[in-house]
Amino acid sequence: MERFSSKTVAISGGASGIGRAAAKAFSSEGAIVYILDQNDLLAEKTVAEIGSFARFKHVNVKDEAHWIGALDAIASETGGLDVLVNSAGVGARATFDECNLESWNHVIGVNLTGAFLGCKHAFRIMRASGRGGAIVNLSSVAAHWSTEDGAAYSASKGGLKLLTQSVALAAAHEKLGIRCNAVEPTSTDTELLDPMAESLGGREKLREVMGSKIPMGRMVRPEEVAAAILFLASDDASMINGIGLPVDGAVLSGMVGRYR
Repeated sequence: MERFSSKTVAISGGASGIGRAAAKAFSSEGAIVYILDQNDLLAEKTVAEIGSFARFKHVNVKDEAHWIGALDAIASETGGLDVLVNSAGVGARATFDECNLESWNHVIGVNLTGAFLGCKHAFRIMRASGRGGAIVNLSSVAAHWSTEDGAAYSASKGGLKLLTQSVALAAAHEKLGIRCNAVEPTSTDTELLDPMAESLGGREKLREVMGSKIPMGRMVRPEEVAAAILFLASDDASMINGIGLPVDGAVLSGMVGRYR
């Protein structure tokens, strides 16, 4: 399948984790993929792994000037932008009374403000091209519930859920042919959980502990989230707009018997 042949795709946070998996998947289906990341070394490594279909732009997602410069350059180089994936994200764990303002601002800045800026300028470029497009935001099951030590993260993902709906409605109102959706994975086996893996004594222990909390019995693989991203970005989802698609092994369905 080459659903994205000759399409231009930009992925924030594309140097690692789910973003990297999505970049590889898009390129395998014919897309020209731009990795937007501030980790230059890791991004260049990902570009080298993908090959001639991949390129890199240095972007700090909290900086609007970076977004403008990168997306305008992409449009100039390729003639437009067909897909934006807002995959850049960070986590922070702290009990509510210990969640300091610096940490709060960083998580909200990357996860929510960064996605807002990406949506804003992708929307601008897609509107100007007149050929429509798709935006996919990386949300989380944490958009639906929180924990005692996850205030900033859940607030950012809950906000992202409503941002996604707002962008979808704005594009639909103008009949622009632009769709905006989100994916909502549960615990995914990526570098983002490295600190937790270290605290538990290794990757295998992390998979055991986190997998036991998911009804289907294992963590999500980044390639599984990438598959959902590609579906939402493709013409296969041409009438799907403004949703959050769970990739969660039934986490949002409720509690399995052993937890009740």
